[in-house]
This record gives sequence, structure tokens and C-alpha cells, in this order.
Amino acid sequence: MQTTVYVDRACDILYSSYYIYGLKKIFGKVKFSGKFFSQFKHNNTFVPVVVKTGKNLTKLVFDFGDSYVIDEAAMDWCDAYGKININPEKTDLSKYPKLVSVGPGFAIRLYSKAGTALRAVFNYLLTNKRVPDKRRFFADYYAQMNRQYLSYYQKKETTGDYIFFAGALWKKEEQTNQYRANYIRACKNVDGVKFEGGFAPRSRNDIPGYDDLTMEEKVPMSDYLTKIKDSAVVFNTPVILDCHGWKLGEFMALGKAMIATPIKNLLPVPLEHGKNVHFINGNENEVFDAVKKLTSDHSYRHQIENNIKEYFNAHVTPERSVEIVCEKAGVSSGK
Repeated sequence: MQTTVYVDRACDILYSSYYIYGLKKIFGKVKFSGKFFSQFKHNNTFVPVVVKTGKNLTKLVFDFGDSYVIDEAAMDWCDAYGKININPEKTDLSKYPKLVSVGPGFAIRLYSKAGTALRAVFNYLLTNKRVPDKRRFFADYYAQMNRQYLSYYQKKETTGDYIFFAGALWKKEEQTNQYRANYIRACKNVDGVKFEGGFAPRSRNDIPGYDDLTMEEKVPMSDYLTKIKDSAVVFNTPVILDCHGWKLGEFMALGKAMIATPIKNLLPVPLEHGKNVHFINGNENEVFDAVKKLTSDHSYRHQIENNIKEYFNAHVTPERSVEIVCEKAGVSSGK
């Protein structure tokens, strides 16, 4: 029997793109629709999907929101609920048998610029009653248009003598700011390593204490990814509500040797220190030691790079993320 996948045409295309790509790769036929999704509005938390095989309908939700909070209406609606940010300490998992952990995705480009623009206009005209913020809806499409295709995310061997970092300062996340500051200082102090980057400047210079670590201007997205590919080491620390950010998924996809502070939210399979990530607690001395080891011990660095790329391919790709949710719902992906 033929299978067709329907994606809510009111979805946030920027955040949903990862899963739409996975659905297309697995099922082939994916259509935007409003038929099954009248109760949902445009949001930046989740995308609802319907898989139709013959007369059978299976309802899936892909939750990419930063918060560990479950959307109860979406949970009631679906047959399986895939979520990036699940905090087992704050959510009683026994209450949600339909819930399953998916890996950290990130926005990817799906269509040509013309194709993106046409879909933005067409989807808005057919679903504008469910779009509370018109400007945001179109901003999602514009931003998605300027992302890279998934094929760009290829692993590149590194030499160990160059590190790039660019990250934001957060108004309410002082621990994150401090961890990142420790990392920047450590990178600057390791002998034989050229460091480039720092904190991105804020339009309002309203977070004191980091002026010496702040760049003069922001790095364009295209330059950012090129420099990350060349960087011997990358750094990940949870931000808002201990969430998995886009950086985590991108680092995995690029096969980067990652230094990371403890991860609190679930992953499909836990990361292992010394195998596919180098975990630290975040203090300045420990960060320095980690940077020094990963830049000087080439065998260890390449081991982390190779293993994290294998982890991504096995557990985090768009296809695998879709398969995880389909398996929870008892839907065959045809593989």
C-alpha cells in the first residue's frame, strides 16, 4: 500500500526542516497539509505529522523545543511523541508511554531559494488563520533559506594547531557564560595553538565582565561553519533549561572533537567520555588540560572525531530521528 506523509503547513520551517528531510528520505512522498492539524498553531516547539498508509493514519509529533515541558495537547493527539529535550529529573516519564528521546537536530536547507519563497507564500495563504505572528512565520522561511544543505556537514581531519569558537553571552545563564569564558581563555593560553573568535557582541552592551573576550563583530553563518570544520576542538555546554542546542547536533554531524560539560537531558544513547566526547566539569584548569590534550594528542583527538561521527550516523541523523519515533508508534519505515 502507498504511504504518504503529511506535515502541518503552519509549522516552523526552520526548526522542522531536520525532520521533514528525514521523512522525505524514508517515505519519499511528503506533502504540506492543513487537513489533520486544525487544532495547532504556528509555534517554535513542535511539528505534527501524519503518516497515511491506505486508510490507516498514524500521528507523530517531533518536539524540538528548548524546554523539558511536554505539550499536553500534542501528546494527547499523537501516537508517538519524539522529543529532543527530556529531563528525567523534572518529568515523570512513567506518565508518558508515548514519549521517546530523539537526538539534537538543527536547521538545514531543504529547497532552492525560489522553492522556499513559493512554499512560504503558499503555506501562509492556506493557513494564515493558524499563524498568530505573520512576521515570524516568514522570518522562519527566510532563515531556513540561508542555512546549509545537510550534505555540507562532512567530517574534516584537523591538525591540532587552530581553534575557533563563537558563542553568545546569555543574560540569565551566568554559568554558561562562565564556562564559555573559561574555554576561550584556555584556548588563548595553550602554546602552539592559534585561537580565533570569542563571544558575539550584543547590540546592548549589558553583560559586563567579558569585554576582553568579545569579538568586534558577529561571524556570518557560512564563515562560522567553515571555521568550525577547521577547528581542532569544539566546546558544548547546555544553555536555556539545560537544553541540547543546535551546536551539539552540528558538532556531531561534523565529526568534531568535543569538550563538553555534563549533559542533563536524555540522548537516544548516552555519550561516553574518552570515546566520543571529552567531558569536564567546567573549571578553568580542567578546561585548559582538556584543550591541551586534544590539540597535542592527535591519536586521541582523531578517535573522538571518528567516534562522534559514527554516533551521529547511528543515532542522530534526520532519518534515524524519524525512525525512532516511527518505531515507538509501531509504524514501518520500509527498511
